[in-house]
Amino acid sequence: MYDPEPRGFNPLRLIIIMVIAVVIIMGVTVALNGNSSNNEPVENNTTAPPAEVNPIEKSVVVNNSYGVVTKMSGYGNKTSDIHVALIVGVDVKTPASNVVVSTLENSKNLKYAYDIYVIEPTNDTNINNTTNNSNNLTLNNKTEALADESVVPDIISNNYNFSMDIHGVSDSNSFVFVPSEDTYTSKKVVTAISNNTDVGVYTPSSYTYARYVSIPLISNNIPSVVYMTSQYNTNGTSSEIGDVIGAVDNFDFEHLDDSLNNTTTNDTSQNTSNVNSSNNNSSSDSNNSTQTDGNSEIID
Repeated sequence: MYDPEPRGFNPLRLIIIMVIAVVIIMGVTVALNGNSSNNEPVENNTTAPPAEVNPIEKSVVVNNSYGVVTKMSGYGNKTSDIHVALIVGVDVKTPASNVVVSTLENSKNLKYAYDIYVIEPTNDTNINNTTNNSNNLTLNNKTEALADESVVPDIISNNYNFSMDIHGVSDSNSFVFVPSEDTYTSKKVVTAISNNTDVGVYTPSSYTYARYVSIPLISNNIPSVVYMTSQYNTNGTSSEIGDVIGAVDNFDFEHLDDSLNNTTTNDTSQNTSNVNSSNNNSSSDSNNSTQTDGNSEIID
């Protein structure tokens, strides 16, 4: 049937369509933004915390009227089976001022484990102690007593593989030496240091400190050497001390017995040869009526 009234434009319908379109567009936009945000990598804090260096453990070995001995442990490779003890402060006027600790701290990729014994005497001139009855002790006396009564027993009880007593020297010549003949390992280490650094070998004509440190250690089967360095009070770190520590660190303590056994075998063979030679010459020696005494030379 013909509708006499034609349908005109309905604005309400247009508004509804537009609203629906806007809602759809907003929904699509939110969905797209949500997906894109999920795909974006989450920004993390990429600044890693500084690598933890071996934590240094400090313990007081003794604290008495003579002074304080502090043991600083944890340098180098803590898991190593080779343990090296460094002693500083014996017969030193300013024991707290030394470059050994800072140099060891800056020595990288060490194979062995290292501990440092720092000896700091009391700075008074008189000690009135009825227990030890000591009066007017010098700083040297105190440091030697601290080393003998606390450092040496602690090193022995912990069975260190090697020890080094480090001192400052007034002139420009640094050197190392072994204050005893009864130590094969110590002599080998001294040779290794002299061959791989600029530090020479020299034995002073007299010294007292070794009687309280290296000599009792050697007597208890702890190899020990004395290192006198002109860089003891250097600011910062010392390349020379670092080189000496490096020479010790490269020394093969684990296979030293092998070379010792080889040396002993060679010496035994040589002695056997000498005995045979002596037996072969025994008849001619017996014909000599005069015996001559020569000078005996002891080879160190």
